[in-house]
Amino acid sequence: FPQSELYQDPPSIGLSKEGYLYVPDTCEINGNHCRLHIALHGCLQSADLDNMKQAYITETGYVEWADTNNIIVAFPQTVPIIFDDELQIPNLDFLMRMNGCWDIYGLYDWEYYNKNGRQMQAIRRLIDKIVRLEDTI
Repeated sequence: FPQSELYQDPPSIGLSKEGYLYVPDTCEINGNHCRLHIALHGCLQSADLDNMKQAYITETGYVEWADTNNIIVAFPQTVPIIFDDELQIPNLDFLMRMNGCWDIYGLYDWEYYNKNGRQMQAIRRLIDKIVRLEDTI
């Protein structure tokens, strides 16, 4: 799913342009209502990283778990920044961004820890969007 639907400029708050959504077949049949789980990857697990691709989505067991439990799983993605070879000693902020980490201490705004944080607002919009979509499946 395009994460621009969640925030106007996703990279400005550390989000990738694309996120992923898994909807089990059972959630699409006979108006079966399913629960929702938001799966936040760890540092170095963004699908935007060359070494990961979609491994976090396909190899963590979420898909199988979702199938057997009627759960829709959303996989929002962060965007890693590209390492600057001229930077001699990167600071912690730079390392967290480079590794595609979620904002856990104020990388993108000082309200990262609550519902007013920009990443948290984007995730809330994702939840709202899926809940509205689920009502139409």
